[in-house]
Amino acid sequence: MRYGTWELFDRGMLLAALAAGVELQGLQSLIRLDHFEEVPFRVAVALSGTPWADFADLLPPPQIPWVPPPRLGEFILKVDIRSRTLHLCKDLLENVQRAGISLAGFKVQVHCRGCSDVLSLLDIAILFGQSDCAALLARAGAEVSDYGRELLRASGALDPGCRPAARAAAHAALSKLWKSEIAAKGIAIFQAMKKLSQGRSFPACLVDEVMALSLNVPRIINDLDLSDEAKAWCKSVCLHLALQADPHEEEA
Repeated sequence: MRYGTWELFDRGMLLAALAAGVELQGLQSLIRLDHFEEVPFRVAVALSGTPWADFADLLPPPQIPWVPPPRLGEFILKVDIRSRTLHLCKDLLENVQRAGISLAGFKVQVHCRGCSDVLSLLDIAILFGQSDCAALLARAGAEVSDYGRELLRASGALDPGCRPAARAAAHAALSKLWKSEIAAKGIAIFQAMKKLSQGRSFPACLVDEVMALSLNVPRIINDLDLSDEAKAWCKSVCLHLALQADPHEEEA
């Protein structure tokens, strides 16, 4: 592996290391940003673009949560030679995800007018109008950062060019949250309501309404004023009321 760039890893090389008794659980690789940083070997493999399936059966699972160093998200940015523009590489995002590495902590440092700040990968996906990457990142738990919200709403409203990607991310986040609520509470709520009804029938949609009462609306919907779009994705009356609520009222 060259510093500052990645080379594809070779499965045969790793098999030889295993045969020689190399312990892979704590193996680290060096990367160079402003200075050298150590990252877990599985992270280096995933970011190299080497298909994760080639190594999935050889590398042990991570034992502790890992926090990416600042700016590591820059390794997922690629340059389109024809248009000379930057974009997130979806193949790398998927490779990192398959490796069991959380994408939520990846950041990109930006410099503007003498100041510097960090953006999340979700910020980047929305700013670049990459709807597929935005949805993938939202499902992975990535959120819009404070600085990203400022950039996206610099003129007081979400830039029209960014709206499709923001909408895709919000829809993915809400869908994931709703599915997790159903998995965690759906059966229990249904059984409780069935018991309370004492044998009488009741509309199944009431289960959705009860779940919606306790649902915490994904931040991106309020951050980017996407409540109207979100209401069109669901029929729940209670969820509509939650989307209308001002999140700042609770903080006051």
